[in-house]
Amino acid sequence: MYVLLMLIGVSAVVYQMLMHERKRKHVRSILTNLGAKRIQLMAFLLVENIVIVTLAAIAGLFLFNIYREDSMYYKLVMLKVYSLY
Repeated sequence: MYVLLMLIGVSAVVYQMLMHERKRKHVRSILTNLGAKRIQLMAFLLVENIVIVTLAAIAGLFLFNIYREDSMYYKLVMLKVYSLY
């Protein structure tokens, strides 16, 4: 179950990175026209992707801590769900 969730999360992050790259193509061409070198563009892209991946990892850890089985939030939600039956 957790492996499936991890694979879905990783594929979502990769998809987001690819879509972000396509949207930023215009910005890259502007930077190239302004005189940015290839190594500068690669560094810019690397830093941008590191920020995206870091934010996604932090969000994933936050959500994991909320929804893990021994957290108080999970117990409250399960208590409400089971009390409905």
